[in-house]
Amino acid sequence: MSDAIHDFWTWWKTHNESYAHAFDSHQPLSDELIGEMNERVAAISKNLDWEFGPGSKSRHHLCLSAGGDPVLRVITERWLKKGPPASEVWEYYPARQPHGSAGISLRFDGHDIPLDKYQFEIVEDTNREVLDIQAFHPSFAAMKDENARGQALFISLDNLLGEDGVEQWLGDIKVVDASPANAASSADLRDRMNELASRAKGDRWCSMQGERDGRPSFVTANLAVKRMQHLLLEMHLTVTLPFAKPNEHGLPTKEESTALDALEDELFATLDAHALYLGRMTGNGVRTLHFRVMEGGPAPSLVERWAEKHKDKKRVFEIHMDPRWEKRAWR
Repeated sequence: MSDAIHDFWTWWKTHNESYAHAFDSHQPLSDELIGEMNERVAAISKNLDWEFGPGSKSRHHLCLSAGGDPVLRVITERWLKKGPPASEVWEYYPARQPHGSAGISLRFDGHDIPLDKYQFEIVEDTNREVLDIQAFHPSFAAMKDENARGQALFISLDNLLGEDGVEQWLGDIKVVDASPANAASSADLRDRMNELASRAKGDRWCSMQGERDGRPSFVTANLAVKRMQHLLLEMHLTVTLPFAKPNEHGLPTKEESTALDALEDELFATLDAHALYLGRMTGNGVRTLHFRVMEGGPAPSLVERWAEKHKDKKRVFEIHMDPRWEKRAWR
């Protein structure tokens, strides 16, 4: 993949003028130019899409799209980082950008869906720092297939907010059959998203209590951490500390809890900026800490160094690929 990305940018350096000329002269891309772009992008991944459009500061932009796939989104990020800086002619994006123009209509499954006709109910989830939405569109009444409505909605949201905007700032998304009370417009949704993005901290810690194997379990986790803001942290690291003398409920004594907190603080200092802490679960005789780390980064060796200093303590650490962020502290 890295070779294909390098080859793409080498090819683009000598061919980008042909694409710019077509757009500057308001001509459609020739079959040859389309075919070359298809070939170069498919060499990186056959599941990637590409598109051109007007630039924000440059005349044109080129975008590679992962189509909502988090694994492919890492690839497009690496593609971007290997590419040239923006110029007067070109700027580059690793995901589809929002379309700021009014009057845009989506043609989907034989139906016209004007984007400015959407109506939304918007509820902010402050713990996760996302917007939960219910969406209504008059055109959906003629669409009998519920899956088609959902697909049309997600494509519409990508156009309204950009792929990364949808991924980061929208939570639960539902299609409804009637206009919501106090409905918000597409422009309102974009404004709400931008306002949330401007003040979000990505640092909302919550404590939860439940049961595991019939015994109490306690979780402390950052619910607002955003995968999109840590794309290259593709690996999940867990560090498990068994209790020396758990009580009858499988929980640590006060003294051992204090000692565990000190071990945690030392581990955090050791890992420093090389790991993102997600949270911990305590119960059933163990405390498990959850981190995100970069493949090929120093985190594994740093944990080993920390463990070497505490040979008298039982501990287990595991690291595995998890680019979809399926594993969390509370799962």
